[in-house]
Amino acid sequence: MAISARARTTVALAVGTFFLLTACGGGSASTSASGSSAATSAHPASTSSSSTSSASSASDTTTTTAAVTDTSVTAPPETNPPATLPPETQPPATEPPTEPPTTPPTQPPAPSNASVSIVDYSFSPSSVHVSPGGTVNVTNNGSVQHSFTGNGFDSGHLNPGGTYSHTFTAPGTYAFHCTIHASMTGSVTVG
Repeated sequence: MAISARARTTVALAVGTFFLLTACGGGSASTSASGSSAATSAHPASTSSSSTSSASSASDTTTTTAAVTDTSVTAPPETNPPATLPPETQPPATEPPTEPPTTPPTQPPAPSNASVSIVDYSFSPSSVHVSPGGTVNVTNNGSVQHSFTGNGFDSGHLNPGGTYSHTFTAPGTYAFHCTIHASMTGSVTVG
């Protein structure tokens, strides 16, 4: 059976319309023999429809039916890249101005030994400073007897020209006096 040129054109239009509607997500179309198209459904819920095309000529009549299936392609959802924020900036850390270190006033190192002289009715010097383990040497340069006495040490009675020595090991302040003359006092600082 021979198909006329007009029928071939109509079929080509129907197939082209099918592909066009399928690509654009449309529904179905009906093409008449005169070549005009009319959209019958563009609703995405429609799943199929048919398109009928007939061609007539003086000698033969051919009817072509094509089934059109809606193969709507759902585009993936649009994704936007996450918003980027500028990096957080913080003001530069400020440090309080530094003052040059101050050195506390220091005393000269304590001598490891000290000497005390007894003259008339006094100790000279009346206060001495020694380091732990330091020794205090006492000499009676007076004309009468005296003593060098404190908590944990006692020279006894020193005659004129007599001497006495005591080593102090523990830090602290030690008071001393003369047991014969109560007004004579002094101290030894250890440390």
